[in-house]
Amino acid sequence: MKESLGRLVAILHRRNIAYLNTVLKPYQITSGEVGIMRSLYQREDRSQEELSLTLSIDKAAIARAVKSLEGKGYVRRINDERDKRCNRLFLTDKAKRLQGEIEPLVDAWNDKSRSVIGDEEYAHLSATLHTLLQRIEEGTN
Repeated sequence: MKESLGRLVAILHRRNIAYLNTVLKPYQITSGEVGIMRSLYQREDRSQEELSLTLSIDKAAIARAVKSLEGKGYVRRINDERDKRCNRLFLTDKAKRLQGEIEPLVDAWNDKSRSVIGDEEYAHLSATLHTLLQRIEEGTN
């Protein structure tokens, strides 16, 4: 039987999600929410649509995650002054205080992966996956 790249990537993804859900549980943050928070740690004042494009997550999933984060007191939505249909997203002080605790937990997965296969192989694998993704999105073989 041929090895399926999709199957291997899916297994790694599910294990990463399980890891994140476990280590983030004390903060009541899910694996689906932490990417939004990390994106906002990099730059606040983003719209939900911008997050959808940046994270390659559908708009409905972003809306659900933002609503959940808002309910937990991590994110606040402010109407865009120029476009009242658009909400701009900002982290609360509560979320900002957690950045130093949350980011190392998320980074630990990649650090462990890098230590298992080495820096060079990790960089090569990442580059290969980026190329594959880009070409698939472009519709080329």
